[in-house]
Amino acid sequence: MCKPHPKVGYGLGVFVQDTDCGGTVITHNGGIAGHAALMYSTPDGSKT
Repeated sequence: MCKPHPKVGYGLGVFVQDTDCGGTVITHNGGIAGHAALMYSTPDGSKT
């Protein structure tokens, strides 16, 4: 799930992004009916 497809940059609904400081974050966004959500997490889940 967290291994992104090489051509599209995401895997099974989550995006895996490298940060400027050398870390990695897992992200997901979504919205419906005028409401939106954005989630960021460290790969080990210790910070969200």
